[in-house]
Amino acid sequence: MIMMTRLLRYIVLSAFCLALTPLAAPAQNLKAASVDLKKLFDNYWKTKQANNNLQTQREDMLKERNALTDQLKKADEEYKKLLESASDQAVSAEERDRRKKAAEEKLLDLRRIESATEQFVRNASQTLQETENRMRNNIVKELKEAINVKAKLGGYTLIIDSSADTPIGTSVFLYSTLEDLTDALTAELNAKAPPGALDEKPKPPIIEEPKKEEKKK
Repeated sequence: MIMMTRLLRYIVLSAFCLALTPLAAPAQNLKAASVDLKKLFDNYWKTKQANNNLQTQREDMLKERNALTDQLKKADEEYKKLLESASDQAVSAEERDRRKKAAEEKLLDLRRIESATEQFVRNASQTLQETENRMRNNIVKELKEAINVKAKLGGYTLIIDSSADTPIGTSVFLYSTLEDLTDALTAELNAKAPPGALDEKPKPPIIEEPKKEEKKK
């Protein structure tokens, strides 16, 4: 499905290129330009702002994940101590049974924390992905609207995305003399940016599940 979509996109863009040939231009009276939509997206202040918000959300989730990991580590250490003490022959059989029962209860607690950690990581990853997708879609929609306004004001018949690629991942436009509106549009859009909106936060580590130790019996 993805390959078919990209193929259709390539065919449409190829048709646009044919429309720009010298034979077709006088009849159609075309005025065309290009925009690197990926570059425009990456340099747009709202993209940087959204990325910073995602980083903050990721940092908060990472702190919570680390807290759960600490709980997991502590519970594991306590379980091992209880399990070891349950084998102490220096105490009575009754005391060993009591310690063994305490170890079994701690193991249940350990499994509960382990499950909660795994569930948290899954939910956090899904939430971040959904938020990122929503952000991307909203910004791309806004950029397309800005491009449409630019096209109407400039009297352009056609504006092509120069960041598009073919089904095999190569650039659609190996050579082009089209006017590139990317920098002009970026400057126009970022002129409305509030102070500090173009600053980017460093990316924190990816939220991952803690490495599992060998299952306790």
